Amino acid sequence: MTELKAITFSGIDGLMDCQEQFRYALIHRGIALGQVTLQNNQSFIRYSDELAALSQTLKSHQLSELVHDTSLMANNFQRFGQMASKLSALVNQPARYGLNSVEAFYLQTQEPGGIAQLNDMAIMFAQKYQKDGHLPLQDGIAPQFFIQLVFKMMLAKSCSNTSKPDLFTNAIQYLEENKQSFGIAIDYMKLKIDARLQYGRACGADLQFKDWFKAVAADLSQVIKQNFEDVGEFQSIQNLNELYASLCVQKASKAGLKITDDLTKLKSNLSTKVSSDSLFSFSDDPLALVYQTYCSFSQFVNFGVDSDGKVTDKSVNAHNCRKSATLSMLFIIHKMISQLGADSKLSELIQAMFESYAKQYIELPSMVTDL
Repeated sequence: MTELKAITFSGIDGLMDCQEQFRYALIHRGIALGQVTLQNNQSFIRYSDELAALSQTLKSHQLSELVHDTSLMANNFQRFGQMASKLSALVNQPARYGLNSVEAFYLQTQEPGGIAQLNDMAIMFAQKYQKDGHLPLQDGIAPQFFIQLVFKMMLAKSCSNTSKPDLFTNAIQYLEENKQSFGIAIDYMKLKIDARLQYGRACGADLQFKDWFKAVAADLSQVIKQNFEDVGEFQSIQNLNELYASLCVQKASKAGLKITDDLTKLKSNLSTKVSSDSLFSFSDDPLALVYQTYCSFSQFVNFGVDSDGKVTDKSVNAHNCRKSATLSMLFIIHKMISQLGADSKLSELIQAMFESYAKQYIELPSMVTDL
């Protein structure tokens, strides 16, 4: 295949003599060459720079748009923003390119040595974009992509100014006020949880773990409970299940607690029935919270299975529900033994669950991978 270097813009005069359609076909072919790596590739970056230089000579909407696209791919966010602003005015379509300028300001703040004040400008321009009526509102509700963009910028500002906790509070409040913009509730909750985790990492040693944990645990338990109770719309959020279990175990570990019960009592604690009102409920007792979480997952391990062990609900969502509950229970048992000092004979439960799991999923190729 033709190499990228075969396309050169040194002969601008020659290009000026070409037919416009041929000229742009040549340029667009350059972007499609198979040996171009879009990230961290010096050849591609040079190609993007050449396009930008060429655009100063050849005034064209199509070429400006190509420079706009290649600048983003080459991680030249300043040029990306400049071209977005230019295109917004050039083609009189601010709704198409205006938000790209906002995104460019934000992306520049994420670079090493980025200027934090650019994030404030990004938020300001986003608000102006909305005020000027460029957003496609539905019943007065802003679209999800816009709420996510503004929230992302507010979160970045709060993470870089952890000495001002009100900034993070304001970001979460903005997200909660625009919850209706999210078509899927779990998407909203996942974004909120991820934001708390990012802010927790940014705070580092200054994190007030007790308050932070309670907020994260409340969000996690809410989304996990909602997911298991609505099996018809079951989502694959195993990572959140394991995150919640890990945090529960971590809370007990940070408190210096160990599981000292004998095997009989421990098995009894883990076989407690949990009412629907108490599923994934919070407890100030760290060990009780671990047991409660395990028992909550156990309520769904036989979802759609009758008393004789026959699977009556063979839908994909029901399978995923049972599988997710089983894997979460196995994960908690492992954590209890490895981090909380539980009797190693508790692994007997792992064998029993594995046998049950294998009988139900022996035909599924994902079984071995899951375990």
